[in-house]
Amino acid sequence: MHITIAVSGFQQEVWSKSFFPDDLPEDWRFDYYANEFRAIFLDKSDRHRLGSLVFEQILSEANAGFTFALEVDGDQNADFGLVYDTKSTVLMLEFGPTKVVVSMTDIFIEQAVIVHQQNNCESACVLRVSSNRVPNNEEIKRLLVFINAHYGNFDRVYVFFAHGFMAVKVLNAARVINELL
Repeated sequence: MHITIAVSGFQQEVWSKSFFPDDLPEDWRFDYYANEFRAIFLDKSDRHRLGSLVFEQILSEANAGFTFALEVDGDQNADFGLVYDTKSTVLMLEFGPTKVVVSMTDIFIEQAVIVHQQNNCESACVLRVSSNRVPNNEEIKRLLVFINAHYGNFDRVYVFFAHGFMAVKVLNAARVINELL
């Protein structure tokens, strides 16, 4: 099993000024992000904020090996039109109404249903992890042990940090964990 850790979106107000260099032009933020992480989760509101032209540009310019996890809802066929000729992996996802709660802390794990997968034939699992507070390093380690134990039957597991995990110190820990994985 290979675990890829990334975040939901790349333009969160919480960490944009702390994560990106002050002099970095806004239209270079995705490239900077893509140098640090190998995947990104974008829901419909993230794509709407980016705008269709910017989204098409980052999708077409992303490096091989980069993964886009895109949330769909309602008419999935409309979203399949967003998949372009790209060398990146594109996963179209839906999240169900239930959450799996990791009992050791107040960390929530949601597993997505992959409704379409492009440029990747491995078995994959997509998890969105959130919390009502910023977890410490020990909790992040326990989370990874939990994921390894419960999702180890997949070739590739994508873990996208969301609410509560977006603090810069957590992003820094995620970068270190990615290097170790």
